[in-house]
Amino acid sequence: MRLNVALLRNIDAEIRAKEKAEAPTVKTKEQIEKEEASKARQAKLEAENPEAAKRKAKPTSVWRRKFRPLPEGKAVDLFADVIGDAFILGVASAIIVYEYWKASQKPDQNAERIKQLDEKLEELTRREEELARLEEQRTERYLALEAALRELRDPKTKKPVASPASQRLVATKQATESRLNTHDIALPLPQQGRVLRLVLLSPRDGRHSGTEQRLDRLYHLNGGRDAAIIFLLDRHGQEGDPVAAFTKLQIEMLNKLELPLIPLSSVAALSSSLSTLRASFSPPHAPPPRAQASPFSLLQYLARNGIPLSEHSANLLSELGRSPREIAALVETEEGRARIVELLGPRDGARVLAFMAEEHLILT
Repeated sequence: MRLNVALLRNIDAEIRAKEKAEAPTVKTKEQIEKEEASKARQAKLEAENPEAAKRKAKPTSVWRRKFRPLPEGKAVDLFADVIGDAFILGVASAIIVYEYWKASQKPDQNAERIKQLDEKLEELTRREEELARLEEQRTERYLALEAALRELRDPKTKKPVASPASQRLVATKQATESRLNTHDIALPLPQQGRVLRLVLLSPRDGRHSGTEQRLDRLYHLNGGRDAAIIFLLDRHGQEGDPVAAFTKLQIEMLNKLELPLIPLSSVAALSSSLSTLRASFSPPHAPPPRAQASPFSLLQYLARNGIPLSEHSANLLSELGRSPREIAALVETEEGRARIVELLGPRDGARVLAFMAEEHLILT
């Protein structure tokens, strides 16, 4: 920058200015006399007219003053300094603006923390509302259970199953707010020492992970014996289709738990459903039915000499056929007879083939 500005310098003008500055500055006698005469005349005028002197003594404006021009070399240096400072100031301003813009693009940590706290507060509020709604539903369920227990009667004696003392206990707040880990209702059965454990479910309960754990504990409490599930199908106050939720629960329990699933049309029908369920566990005295032999159990007796096959041999034979008729059809072919001997061994295979040869007409 200094090089570019130096190109504008006038060397001749600098030499003349230097020579003029080196010239002697002592005034001559004529100049001194002229200056003294001018001062005397000026003093005489001021003495004759003081007002004009005052007006004349006023300082002139800074914009009307005449300044002595700077030497060309100093002017060039000053101009170069001004241009350099202006460039540095512009670069510094650009850097400050860029840093401010860059800082404004970054996320504010305080704002992010406030946002996270607001989200946590909203989540806690939703959980409190959900817990309050579940608590209200549980209270309604217990109230319905209390009413059902009060109306439950023995099918033989037609007397209330719950004694007055137990009814007073159910009416207390402590009994109302208690909750069992495995079941909701413990229904005494006519058989001594037997209790039917029931779990009350609604479509809303099917979406909770704790429901599956409760059903699993209920099943393993007594091996699935004397346990059942009552599912509410009432659409009032429910979200979604209760029948679809009932079907979905049936499909999920098909391969997991063998628990009876009893549909309940409404909460008001709980008392009658419990009475019917309790009566179904007290059948009239009748001779036990005869045990009917299944086709699979008859495979043990497909042997000669009246000695049945072992359970292991019968299981092996069931791989070839599930009934005596299928085994008889297999014996008709040479390949089938060879498979029987190979699977059961020579001894048991020969006994089966001899028996099938004697009883062929009956089995076919």
